[in-house]
Amino acid sequence: MIINPKERALPLSNLLFILVWFSLSLVPLLLYFKEQKFFLLAIFLTWIAIGFMCIVYDFVKFIQWRLFGDAQLMLDSIPVHDGELVGYLIFKKSIALDMHFTVKLLCKKIQKRKNEIDKWDIKYETIASVYDHYSAKEESPGIYVVAIRLTLPEAGMPTDLPRFGFYRKNRIYFQWELEAKAVIEGFDFNRTYPIKVL
Repeated sequence: MIINPKERALPLSNLLFILVWFSLSLVPLLLYFKEQKFFLLAIFLTWIAIGFMCIVYDFVKFIQWRLFGDAQLMLDSIPVHDGELVGYLIFKKSIALDMHFTVKLLCKKIQKRKNEIDKWDIKYETIASVYDHYSAKEESPGIYVVAIRLTLPEAGMPTDLPRFGFYRKNRIYFQWELEAKAVIEGFDFNRTYPIKVL
């Protein structure tokens, strides 16, 4: 079964947000020319700085996606059972065979509870994890795979998530995720996959 990563390609809405952001930045600038108040100029410069930070962030994400694609995860069985996860990361773009991947499997406890200011928050706590290191190989022309085999940690609990994403107050849920990372010169690979475990 194929599992898509949580991360997605850069949506068009990000570009529209940046255009709107820079358009709104003209408001304090125009007011500054009219009223000659320094704080309006400071607001404009801060607005522009935040806008450029968003551009850099989106540019990095765009390049990462162009380099690695969606990098789907194929598992031998879903849900995962018998205490072992076996599968492959599949790359449909050319990647360096000397890339070293760190793959981590985590079980997280999720609970909706009150915080210090008496408001309800959803808290995540990793209760079990296991990881290993892997390398890629060329399975066929243009297709690269990373073979994964991990033993589930004994402290983990079966997947238990609310229907439709509605968390009940004070109830404890459990979620599994597979994190795959690789550090290369320039841009890093980082993907997260939801996993169902019995």
